[in-house]
Amino acid sequence: MNARTATLLASLAFIAFLAFLTVSVAVKDGVTPLVVLSFGILAMFGIGVVGALTTPPEE
Repeated sequence: MNARTATLLASLAFIAFLAFLTVSVAVKDGVTPLVVLSFGILAMFGIGVVGALTTPPEE
């Protein structure tokens, strides 16, 4: 595992942790506009990180 993959996996784990926190707030307080905004931002970050993980690095 190279440094690029380790960094991307760490950022994906951080995004998953933030998603867990967002879900816990949604369960506790209900779905609010800020929860929806948070899910949207996390989805954009997650799609970018997963895309970077599946694309091989340029040589």
